[in-house]
Amino acid sequence: MINISNHPSSKWTEKQRSAVKTVEESEKVEIIDIPFPNVPPNASAQEVRKMAHKLYSDVCGMGHDFVHIMGETSLVYEFFKLWSGKGAGVVSTSERRSVENDDGSKTIIFDFCQFRRIF
Repeated sequence: MINISNHPSSKWTEKQRSAVKTVEESEKVEIIDIPFPNVPPNASAQEVRKMAHKLYSDVCGMGHDFVHIMGETSLVYEFFKLWSGKGAGVVSTSERRSVENDDGSKTIIFDFCQFRRIF
């Protein structure tokens, strides 16, 4: 599986690593980490499409047909439009918990739930 996110698999919980085996239906799974590209907030739709095409091209050259991708929504969407005929795709789901700190700031905790197969 190719993990395109800012969450390297080396920092995943055992629950996440086990879930990969379930969605890939395999006991032995190789995970290749690719950092999710930085998408400037002022990027145009055309620029995001270009980024998606570059990412798609890079991933296709790796010879894997299973992708987990999480990141900026428009790039994920454009990437999955390209990837949909190539292989399987998943996103991760999590429970979001917010903890209010004494100073008024918030700490957000994401508890992994599952990988959701998109196609």
